Amino acid sequence: MGQRRPTLASAALALVAALGCGCYPSGGRGSVPLDDQIYFPVAVALTPKSLVTGKSNWLMLANSDFDLKYNSGTIQALALGDASSGVEQAVRLCEAEMRSSDCLADPGTPERLRCKDKLDNLLLCSGPTQPDGWSVPFVKASVRIGAFASDMKVVPLFEEPSAGTTKGQKPVDGISRVLAPVRGDATLTYVDAVESADGQHIKLDCYAGAGNDEFGHDCDANHRVGQVVTADARQLTLEGEPFALATPDYWSCEALDAAGGCALEPAHSSGIASVVHQVSGDVSVFRNTQRLGGSPVLSYTLGSLAVGATAIAPLDLSDGVDTTSSPIVPFVPRFLVANRSQSSLFLVSYLGDDGNPDRSVLSASSLIPITTQTTGYDTRGVVVDPPGQGEGARPIRVFLASRSPASIVIGQIDRESGVLHFYDNVPLPIGPSRITRRSFVDDKGIAHTRIYVASYDSAYVIAYDPETRRLSDVIKAGRGPYSITIDETRQLAFVANFIDGTVQVIDVNPITTIPDPSDPAKTTKVPNILYEQVVYTIGKPRGPQS
Repeated sequence: MGQRRPTLASAALALVAALGCGCYPSGGRGSVPLDDQIYFPVAVALTPKSLVTGKSNWLMLANSDFDLKYNSGTIQALALGDASSGVEQAVRLCEAEMRSSDCLADPGTPERLRCKDKLDNLLLCSGPTQPDGWSVPFVKASVRIGAFASDMKVVPLFEEPSAGTTKGQKPVDGISRVLAPVRGDATLTYVDAVESADGQHIKLDCYAGAGNDEFGHDCDANHRVGQVVTADARQLTLEGEPFALATPDYWSCEALDAAGGCALEPAHSSGIASVVHQVSGDVSVFRNTQRLGGSPVLSYTLGSLAVGATAIAPLDLSDGVDTTSSPIVPFVPRFLVANRSQSSLFLVSYLGDDGNPDRSVLSASSLIPITTQTTGYDTRGVVVDPPGQGEGARPIRVFLASRSPASIVIGQIDRESGVLHFYDNVPLPIGPSRITRRSFVDDKGIAHTRIYVASYDSAYVIAYDPETRRLSDVIKAGRGPYSITIDETRQLAFVANFIDGTVQVIDVNPITTIPDPSDPAKTTKVPNILYEQVVYTIGKPRGPQS
């Protein structure tokens, strides 16, 4: 009898069952992983823009080895390239194929309906020939980590400031740090991504002697923070089930303290990262996460919060667009922590101690009720939406992805009192997981926001427009869409499909440039018929193997 292939529903149930268990090995007992294969991906993230290319050169992908077929998970670097190479070339070829097909027919015609059917079923664009097996040609480097990675962020690194001051710190071009909470070995695993000067090669540095474009190496114990007692005075180890990760986006030094140093906390801590623990609901904080040559240090764990923590987001007050406003001094990093056990959020603050960083702590500042949830509670994602360029004094908005009921929950922070309250629900397809915000400025200089939600159970990505307060698109994805990141330069969204083992690419450019029909020597801008459509799939769809 042939091997039975689990359905989406059964795989989802397996995921839920595993999320409720607190006991995992650090890796499976299977074979070594195929380092260029996508296997139960849980997170995608971009490296910072290069000063040379003006774009992010690499897409980082965390694979969880969820069914323990292999003896480790992986972090991979996929080459994004440009219109002549890498992922971008494949995407542009597919888009050209789409635009030369029935997709250009008038709306409502049989040709246009045929195009829509092909798009919805991922049949329109064949793309470049994939190699045999499950290898992905864009993966140029990979390292092995523990099983059950659950999230990932990529942050810039900063040089050590000159003696006596922290003013003027700038990110180092071509070097970034990948941070991934890993449940299997209860660590925050970190990898330094070092790009070549031309952006064509990458070194994933988490083991001795790392070189460019290498495969098959395990990250060493020094890069798995939390397994052994740290150098911090509190002598901590990381609790089990580290699940979701947040880093403050705000790093600036516009204001000075009395000693002439930077008055903003992130510069003092060399960057912090906070992790929620799924079973206990506790929150741990690491400092020194963004200093070039430094290693993250587990600094504090805050307990006595609600069990079942699922998401955490930085409560940033500025989007980094409006540089004319004065920062708050001293800057206190704050986080919103969501859970699946009660209808509320916790506001958690990081209180740094400049004189003795070992005494820095987290503090639960307040409990924020989600008053719009009257039939249940199961919050899976949270994102903060500060005003962007030209948006004036609009309130800071907060969006939640809720599973009970399946909806986007919308709130805002009152500018007078600073209090966050929730006031609206927008229904969604079942099973939302992660929620992502896109902030962009159009060609007329007007700021816009889009909220994207990956609905894991229903296999859709939903786009929500806060300005019109409507769902602008419901996009059919592969099985188990779980994590989304946005490349604003290329105007592409990347979606990690957990069950299929693929990354899908969505065109998020509302306007495209085409030859002017009246004068081929000129171009004109028209609505993009591929806007918020899947235009390419990285990897071959596949499901659980047992």
